[in-house]
Amino acid sequence: MRRATSLDDYVAHWREAYVVTRDFCMFHAAPSLFGLVAWGRPGAEQARQIVAARAPELADDGPHHLVLDYRMLEVVDRDAFKCLVDFVATNRDRLAQVTAKVALVKPTDPFAGATVAGFYSVVAAPYPSKLCDSIEDAEAWLGVPTLAPVMQMREASGAGRPTARALRELLDREPMLGMDAAAGQLGLTGRTLQRRLAGEETTFVAEVRTARVRRAKHLLATTDDKVADIARAVGSASVQHFTELFREETGTTPAAWRTSRRG
Repeated sequence: MRRATSLDDYVAHWREAYVVTRDFCMFHAAPSLFGLVAWGRPGAEQARQIVAARAPELADDGPHHLVLDYRMLEVVDRDAFKCLVDFVATNRDRLAQVTAKVALVKPTDPFAGATVAGFYSVVAAPYPSKLCDSIEDAEAWLGVPTLAPVMQMREASGAGRPTARALRELLDREPMLGMDAAAGQLGLTGRTLQRRLAGEETTFVAEVRTARVRRAKHLLATTDDKVADIARAVGSASVQHFTELFREETGTTPAAWRTSRRG
């Protein structure tokens, strides 16, 4: 099975390819298993990518099985959660037709695990589903080979990406860090940090952008600070630059995001 060059490539050739993004891997294992391995802190944009990657499930005649390996999720973003709930609610009739069973392997993080456990209390499952503690439990529930393909995909995708995860934790504490300073705190040279991030399908610039938007979301949700003040707090040169960055990462403006969040 080859690695798809993009989400579009995977959707077009899902029977022979798998796709890896910054936060998840989606695959199809013949004859009847679809799988998602997710990690880290995916946000709304990543959730929209997951929804796009699940299009082959709707196109497949079924019945097929689905394993959702969420063990490495650190945080379940509220907007991402809503996006996935909306996908199931919107496509529930088709999903009921083509899906035999679904296994959700819960995160090891207690808070993220509780959020995943509450998924089907928000949207009624259109198929038989079970929250599992391990991939072995998922395989027993689904009744099809599950452990081997999931482990193969985790290895092939480099799931978890330890350098990117460590950098994100650092930037969450100090979002204004430059690359050399961040590398130094991680015990690396700047060049080594760049090389490791490239191997994990990301860059320092991309991680800084998402860290600043995460920080901005926190301030928008928990304070009454003006957007201009928040822009300065996350290192943007102007409100316009901040708004463009926020829109590129979330699909909406800071003011609209604050309004919808509080609503």
